[in-house]
Amino acid sequence: HDIHLSRDSGGGVMFETLADMLTNALTLKKCPFCGSDAMLHQSKKHKKFPYYVKCTDIACGCKTERWNTMLGAKGAWNRRADG
Repeated sequence: HDIHLSRDSGGGVMFETLADMLTNALTLKKCPFCGSDAMLHQSKKHKKFPYYVKCTDIACGCKTERWNTMLGAKGAWNRRADG
C-alpha cells in the first residue's frame, strides 16, 4: 500500500516507495560550489518567507532565496544542474 511509482520524462522510475519520496524531500544535497553540507534555516524576522537553505561553510556563503515552506526551500536547494 505504500508503493508509488513516478516516471520522469525519459520513462525512468523517480521514486519507488513513499519512504523514498520522503527521504528525497528531507535530504539536502551538498553545496554545488564547495561540496560542504547544507542546513535549513528559519528566520524569525521574515514571517511570510522564513525558510532558506545555506551552505555550512562560512567562506562559501551559498544560500537560497527565502521560501514560505521548508519543502520549498529544500527543493530550491536540491534543484540544480548536476555536473
